[in-house]
Amino acid sequence: MKESLSFKAPQGMMRALALYACSRYPVTGVELIRLASKLSKGLWKPSPGSVYFVLKRLREEGSILEISSEGEGERAYIITEKGKRTLSKMKDVLRRDLKK
Repeated sequence: MKESLSFKAPQGMMRALALYACSRYPVTGVELIRLASKLSKGLWKPSPGSVYFVLKRLREEGSILEISSEGEGERAYIITEKGKRTLSKMKDVLRRDLKK
């Protein structure tokens, strides 16, 4: 029997990943799912519901901006100045926690 490995991402991981990816290039929800899976070597594949929930929250708080994308109606997102400040704070917390 083939054993399946799974990974439960820490709270806030999708939020951090979404902000990071949006700071690099316009990103879609599908691309975020693929990126999470790639970075975790297949251990973490977030559900579309959780990804789009985080994207909606980030958009509502003004951390990302929805832009039109080429293709079949897939929404793409980019980071805003507020999102950049939030991401910077997240990086500072992570650096501090890793030093402990």
